[in-house]
Amino acid sequence: MTISQICKLSQEVERNELLTTVVLDGVYKHGAKEADGEFVLRVTYPTEEMKILIQQVTEKLMGKTHKGGIVVRGSYGSG
Repeated sequence: MTISQICKLSQEVERNELLTTVVLDGVYKHGAKEADGEFVLRVTYPTEEMKILIQQVTEKLMGKTHKGGIVVRGSYGSG
């Protein structure tokens, strides 16, 4: 029996997109993989809290909510 008979490669591996680190400061670099939002969301696994934050910021920027502000905090090194 071979490994390929029991294991299937993930799409990230097949597309050569398996990353150990996604460096989001590359988001502003032209041509960087991190500049592609769809790519970043496909290869990362945001926490539920991060999904909520993204939704709240999106609603704020789209003008769907006008009440209050958004404060993002974390301990040193939390990114």
